[in-house]
Amino acid sequence: MKTISYLALALMLFGSNISKAQNQYTTNAETTLELESMMDSGNALNVRYFYYPNLQAYFDRQTSTYLYSRNGQDWIESSKLPNALRGYSVANNKRVPLTDYAGDSPYELVKEHMKQYPANYSSRRQPKNDKEKPTDMVAMK
Repeated sequence: MKTISYLALALMLFGSNISKAQNQYTTNAETTLELESMMDSGNALNVRYFYYPNLQAYFDRQTSTYLYSRNGQDWIESSKLPNALRGYSVANNKRVPLTDYAGDSPYELVKEHMKQYPANYSSRRQPKNDKEKPTDMVAMK
C-alpha cells in the first residue's frame, strides 16, 4: 500500500512540474506577433536581439540562441538557458528589443545595457496596462 501511495505522489509531482515548464518559454511565433504589434504603420522594426535585464542575457532571433555569461567573463551561446537562469525573466515580464545594435556581439555593451535597463527581481508580475512603463520595454505574454 505504501508503494502505491508513493507512486501516486510521484506522479502528481511530476505532472505539476511539466505544467510549470510549459509556461516558462516564449516561442518565436509569439515574439513575431509581439514585434508586429510594436510596428508603426509605415515603419518595419528590425530587431535581432532581445536583452533580458534580470538575466543579463540576450536572445538572438536570427540564430534562435541565447547568449549568457557563465562566470562574468566567458559568454556562452546556447539554444536553451541553463536551469539556473530559467524563469527569472518570465517572473517580471520584461525583455528589451535592441533596435540600435547591428553587430554579432551585443554582450560587449552589457554594462551599458545594465545601467539603461536595470533588473527588477521582485516576484510580483508587472501590470500589463501600465501607463508609465517605458516604450522600449516589451511585456511578454
